[in-house]
Parts: sequence; structure tokens; C-alpha cells
Amino acid sequence: MKPHRHKQLCCKRAQRSGLSLLEVTMACSLAALLMTSVVGMLHTSRQVWELTDNHSSRINSLHGTLRHASRELRSAQSLLTLESRSGYPAVLEFRDRSGQVQRWTHDPKSETVMCARGGDTGVLAEHIHSLNFQGYAADAKTPATLASGIHCVRCTATVKLKKKNDETRTAECWVWLRSQGQPNGSPPTILPSEKLAVQPAPVR
Repeated sequence: MKPHRHKQLCCKRAQRSGLSLLEVTMACSLAALLMTSVVGMLHTSRQVWELTDNHSSRINSLHGTLRHASRELRSAQSLLTLESRSGYPAVLEFRDRSGQVQRWTHDPKSETVMCARGGDTGVLAEHIHSLNFQGYAADAKTPATLASGIHCVRCTATVKLKKKNDETRTAECWVWLRSQGQPNGSPPTILPSEKLAVQPAPVR
């Protein structure tokens, strides 16, 4: 084969093995479309994960607050103060089993529950939208306001979930004060303090 002919064949093969401008443009367009879809999917997945994690954190805070209240009040030596009025911070003060005074205060503005014990104050729970304490007499039906007449306490807490319709979760527990004793030696007709009754959010 002549050298000139061989050179022409090599040039034609090189031209056939290259990519045209149209092919390059189509490849770039497909890559951009694929990347946009993947980024959008990852962004949506992250939003769903963050929302689920936030809901789980708030519900855990809700149940943790009531479990802690149930455990501490059940073994308390005496109840000192119980204040719970609409629009005002809820206050619960009692002498725990070690003899130290614990004071729980709920701030509705910051949605936090503060606990003061032995001169130290710390955050007990966050994201608590509302917290109410109600005292009852030995029959678990008659409301009681004086600390000496309170035999059981009904604790109700509510959290708001991060949704457009402001969905809420409410839980409550009844706590029998062992220091007050049981009427006639029989157990009270109330819910067990270990059981949390979760109420569905109201339809808005």
C-alpha cells in the first residue's frame, strides 16, 4: 500500500472514532438531567429525615418528662407547692426521697421545663408546649388545692410537631403519692403511674 493511501485511511478512522458536537451536547444534557434528579431526591430525603427526627425528639421529650415526674413524685417525702393556671408557668415543688427540695417550673414562652435541686438549676425537658399539674384527694376524683390534702397528681403535657397544621401530641399520667398513704389500705382507682395515655391531636 502506498504511504499516501495509508495516511488517508488513518485520517478517516480517526475522524470516525471522534464525537460530534451534537453527541457531546446530548451527553452533557443527560448528565445534567440525571444530576438534577439525584440532587432533588437527596434533598427531599433529607427533609423527610429531619422532620421524622424532630418529631421523634419531641415525643421522647414528652414521655420522658412524664416518666420523670411519675418516678420522682411517687417516691417523694412530701408535696410542697403545686401551681398550674392557664397562661402562667406551672410550678411543682416537693421534697424528694433524699430530703432535698426539687422545684419544677415550666416556661410556656421558651417551652422548657426547668428543674432546681439543691441550688443547681438545669433544663429538664425542651419543646414542651404546655404542662399542667392537677392535685386530687384520696378518691382521685375531688380536686384538691392544699398540698396536705393532695393524694394523687395528674400530670398532662403537650408538644407541638413541626407541621403546617400545628399538629400536637398530648400525654398524661396519674401519680399516687406514697407519702400520703392509701385510703383504707386499698389502691386508688386511677391509672397506673407507669402507663402513659396518649391522646390523638384534635382535628383543626
